[in-house]
Parts: sequence; C-alpha cells; structure tokens
Amino acid sequence: MDLSNVYDYYGEHSVVFSDGVTTKHTWNDWGLVPSSRHSEPVNGIWSHTVTINGVNGQEDLVRLAPFTSVNSHENLKEAVKNDNRSYIKTTYGYDIFMPMSGSLSFIIADQNTSFFAKQQEILNFLHNQSLNMQFTDDPAKTYTVRTTVEGFNSAAKYGTITIKYSVISET
Repeated sequence: MDLSNVYDYYGEHSVVFSDGVTTKHTWNDWGLVPSSRHSEPVNGIWSHTVTINGVNGQEDLVRLAPFTSVNSHENLKEAVKNDNRSYIKTTYGYDIFMPMSGSLSFIIADQNTSFFAKQQEILNFLHNQSLNMQFTDDPAKTYTVRTTVEGFNSAAKYGTITIKYSVISET
C-alpha cells in the first residue's frame, strides 16, 4: 500500500464558532478539514455601475453623484468619524464600504458519523445564526458574524461544505 500521498491533519487552519454558550471547533467537533487556507475577511467599496449610451465604458453612480441622499456628507456626518472604518473620504465625497464577508470551504473527513447526521448537526448550529468566529491561525482576533451554510455536496469518497459569513463586528 502506497501511503506517500497521505496527509496528517492536526486541526491547523481550523475555525472556532461560538454562540456564547456552546463552542464548536471545525476539526475537533465536526471533523472538517479546510479545502484551502482561510484568509482574513476583507470588504469592498459599495458602487453601482451602469452603462450609458455614448460614453466609453461604465459610470459609477455613487461616484458621479456624491451629494445624493445615499452618500452625501450631510446625511453621513453623524456616522462618519476618523476612526470609523465603514466610510472613507475621497475627492468625490464619501465611499461606503460593503460589509466584510467571505466563505469557508471544508472537506468532511469524519467517517464515523453518517453524512446526513453531520449535515443536520452543522446546519442546526451554523445556518442563519449570529456567532463569534475565530481562526485558529490568528486567535487574537474575534469576529461577530452572520453565517449561512451555502451547501453540502456528497461525493463517493467524501463530502464538502461551504459556509458563507458576513462580519458584523471585529474585536
């Protein structure tokens, strides 16, 4: 038997979820192996692009109309502060950051529990919940996130799960 392609996994790059009462470690509790290394969540800048006939390319309506009710300084002045990471001052007005979000993909390695029992356990804890999330690679940061289970896939040899999240706050 050739074991040269066997990889020993000890829980590195795992994720810990907590609802304040119960804590679940993706490897220790569910037997989930990350299919790729997770990275810190990032946020983009909110925009709304449209194509205008006669203009070369697309125009960003948020940038073109910085003083509309959506992103004018007058409407944001209470929320906009130098230490608020939700907004950034530009020459055109204020850009509004979209919430940080990301997804986590795992291979279900635990073969001792049925796939459907594992699916129900994970769905009951994670799907459409507000939880604390911490990457074991960076235990200094904790994120409060809204999670959704994007999907389970069952193959002949293993199952996969994708978890999407949006960051509510970061500590």
